[in-house]
Amino acid sequence: MRRRSFIPARTLAAVLALACAAGCAAKAAPASDTPASSEGKAMGSCGAVPYRDPGGTADLTALPKAIRAGYNGYFAPVNRSAYESFKGVKGPYRIGYSDSFSANSWRGDALARMKADTAALKRSGIVAGLTTSNSNLDNSLQIQQITSMINQHVDAIIAIPNSPTAFNGVIKQAYAAGIPFITLNSHVTSPYAINVDTNYHLTGELVGAGIAKVIKGSGNVLVIDGIDGSPASTVLHGGYADAFGSCPGIRVAGSLEGQWSEATAKTVTLQYLSTHPGGLAAVVTEASREALVSAYFGRDAEHSSKEAAR
Repeated sequence: MRRRSFIPARTLAAVLALACAAGCAAKAAPASDTPASSEGKAMGSCGAVPYRDPGGTADLTALPKAIRAGYNGYFAPVNRSAYESFKGVKGPYRIGYSDSFSANSWRGDALARMKADTAALKRSGIVAGLTTSNSNLDNSLQIQQITSMINQHVDAIIAIPNSPTAFNGVIKQAYAAGIPFITLNSHVTSPYAINVDTNYHLTGELVGAGIAKVIKGSGNVLVIDGIDGSPASTVLHGGYADAFGSCPGIRVAGSLEGQWSEATAKTVTLQYLSTHPGGLAAVVTEASREALVSAYFGRDAEHSSKEAAR
């Protein structure tokens, strides 16, 4: 599964719309930081995905059925926004971009797109500048970097946090300072953040259910995750687990950290295959399919060489 790179443009547009918006009349009380529990959720039959209402203060019943379906099993309650009465300021706007990792192509593409969009909006007089930082999976460092952006009085912060909860304190600080905090493909549980995100649990469950159908509900499955601890990877994995948990004949043979990197995914897959010669019915990956194909061909070539040498 290759993560898409068009999200930054959509995110930056949402930030600018929020920054210049006139607030709504009513303000909802901020919701709890506590994520929804998966306990007690209805389990479907093998290969099926039942609807699970995420709960929360937002009225999802007012949405068209097709859109409401996208909230199925979302990782946390869906609440009314703490920004309902937010009053924006006039531009041009200074944007902070806080990343948590740099060693895969998607992150590089996201940063490049963010810079390109900023340059275009700067020429139009909408954006004044972009401040960027990268913590390389150090949550404490990223919190310091975000605090620095708050102290620099940027007009909005876009971030890819590596934890759904560790940043809630600094996110609340940004909100108190009048700085919208928007997460990019990496949700948090803070009611003071705006998550621009995919429903990764539903994605994982749909993928898992589809695999279950293909392998007829039976066999060993290898899972190659993204970055350990990352909100997106954690929730995707939970979706796989829910789907496979509905199939008594499916066993997850192993879970590997692929870091959304083709090279890393190939390496860990080869390492696994070299020590686990048994058959697999399927492989679920958050890296590219090319890395897996290369790993399997590499294993087969190695086996052929050993056979020829005998």
